[in-house]
This record gives sequence, structure tokens and C-alpha cells, in this order.
Amino acid sequence: MSSADTVRKTVLRVHGSLLFVITTANIVIITVGYNTGRGLYGMLPAQPLGFGGLYEAYALMFVIGVALWLGSTTGRPRLFNVVGLLAHVPIIIGNLFFPGVFAEVAGGHVSLISLPIHLTLGGAELFSILWRGRATSTADAVA
Repeated sequence: MSSADTVRKTVLRVHGSLLFVITTANIVIITVGYNTGRGLYGMLPAQPLGFGGLYEAYALMFVIGVALWLGSTTGRPRLFNVVGLLAHVPIIIGNLFFPGVFAEVAGGHVSLISLPIHLTLGGAELFSILWRGRATSTADAVA
């Protein structure tokens, strides 16, 4: 295995683990907000479609976290680094092009937290995709 694949697999495992934690915490936070009308998402009782959309989005990112972990066990981790990168693109675009929507939630704090997280994790995946490393054998150098 090349040093580049080691980096790729490490990024996939860290990214997948963070997705497990972050998405689980956010599902709990939005569910509390929806059921109690309190907290960061206290407006959700009046917006059940918003609750459903957030729930689906966080659950989908949890599934992507599982895919990244599974990808870290394969012989082709770079392919899963692409999946990890692409998972962040719509969120980054949403934060950049629709800041008014995010400003309505907690005075814009959601976007201030979300954008750096997604840029960092997407950037780590992009780095992994582009990283060549050094080959540990002749077969790795050819591949």
C-alpha cells in the first residue's frame, strides 16, 4: 500500500467518524427543537417540512459516513474520497449562495459554524484525492 493510500484511508476514517458524531448530535438537536420549540431549532414546530428536510439531510450524511468508513477498508480509497468531497459541495454552495436562509436560523450562527466545517472536511478529501505520496514498491509506482 502506498503512503498516499494510507493518507486517503486515514482521512476517510476521520471524516466518517466525525460524520457519525456530528449527524447524530444534530438529529438529537433538531428533534428536541421540533418537539419542544426550544433551542437552536426552536422554530421547527411551526415548520414541520423544515424538520423533515433536516432530518433526512442529517440521516443521509450519516449514511455517507458509513460509506466513507467502508471505503477506508477497500483497495480503492481515492474513489471514496471523491464521495466524501461531493457530499460537501451542495452544502457549501447552499451556504454561499443562500446566506439569507441560514441567517434566519439563530441569527446566522448556523452558517458561521457550518461553512468552515464543510470547507475543512471537503478540503481534506480534495487533498487526499490529489496527494500522490511516494510509492513503496515498483507496483505502486506504476499504479
